[in-house]
Amino acid sequence: YYLAAAVLILLTIFARNVVTSHTGRAFVAIRDSEIAARAMGVDLVRYKTTAFALSALYAGIAGALYAHLLHGISPEDFTVLLSVDFLTMIVLGGLGSVGGALSGALLLTFLQNALTRLPVVHDFKNLYIVVLGAILILTIAFLPHGLAGVTRSVRQRWAARVRDGAPRVDQIVELGEGSGVR
Repeated sequence: YYLAAAVLILLTIFARNVVTSHTGRAFVAIRDSEIAARAMGVDLVRYKTTAFALSALYAGIAGALYAHLLHGISPEDFTVLLSVDFLTMIVLGGLGSVGGALSGALLLTFLQNALTRLPVVHDFKNLYIVVLGAILILTIAFLPHGLAGVTRSVRQRWAARVRDGAPRVDQIVELGEGSGVR
């Protein structure tokens, strides 16, 4: 547990640093438009290779931790359902967001553990597949940017409300004096 938590913290810090760096901005430019990124001078081959290497690094570390957890692995441990789990975690959390990926993974892991503890669930795997599919469809339909998008929009609305908020007292006095209202 402590090893996984330490690796999670280190890799999250590393991912946040990559996202906010020049490399991260290049990744976003390539994701949004390869043509525009190339026009801005972004070396597509270099940054795509870097993205591939970083994803391989994360996958390798995750695989090593998974093998350590299971005391060994075999091809049967990697099912299509596991791939759908990962896809749902990313879509639920929000594409292109480190915090979103983390929140999607935590939420889905919590849901999986909660469903296994339900006393009325006899066929966990089939129920979990149905719930997973429903989450994926509902997220794509109603939260296209995932939980990170919801968090971002709430934060932007709150900041706009604070920034544009109610007029200050001196603004009210100025409006009242020149408006002809007595």
